[in-house]
Amino acid sequence: MADRPVCIKTFKLGNGDEIPAVGLGTWQGGFGTEDAKALEELVIYALKAGYRLIDTAQYYGVEHVIGRAIRNSGIPRSEITVVTKLWGQWHHDPAEALRISLENLDVGYVDLMLMHWPWATTPAPEMKPLRINESPTFIETWKKMEELPGPSCRAIGVSNFTQKTLDALLDIAKIKPAVNQVELHALNPNHKLVPYCGSHGIHVMSWR
Repeated sequence: MADRPVCIKTFKLGNGDEIPAVGLGTWQGGFGTEDAKALEELVIYALKAGYRLIDTAQYYGVEHVIGRAIRNSGIPRSEITVVTKLWGQWHHDPAEALRISLENLDVGYVDLMLMHWPWATTPAPEMKPLRINESPTFIETWKKMEELPGPSCRAIGVSNFTQKTLDALLDIAKIKPAVNQVELHALNPNHKLVPYCGSHGIHVMSWR
């Protein structure tokens, strides 16, 4: 088994960083899975097989497992793109969300921190969903996220944003989202959203 990237195709983001064209998503291993060892082994296997992008999220409840797998894989951290996402209860404080993810992952920094959805919830433990126009709105959250890029967070982006929400965001953004991660596959090709994002320098990352 080769310990080198087998996916050599990359895409360049708006900030100049490059990300692999193919990555491993960890949603199905999430929600505080009891079989953490199996998930850790899966991530290590993927990295040794040549994957160099690992996508996770706070909501999945497995950031600590992902981080441990990366540390135990033997693959240099600098070769791996780590993507995570902040959940709705942290829309009022993205900096704290980043701190928690960094603590959970324990891999030094994240390459991409995404806003998981454009709507917020009340803080834990209630986590009551808020309407999209209730504060903190995704626009208010993005303004705070623009303070994150630096040594601990290479770039910021969004997830599950429509053209309408992106229009509103781009009207106020000082930093454009590096990516918009959306459901994208043969049965949901997003023929309008994909070229829209491309025309605004936003890379589309697929989940399915």
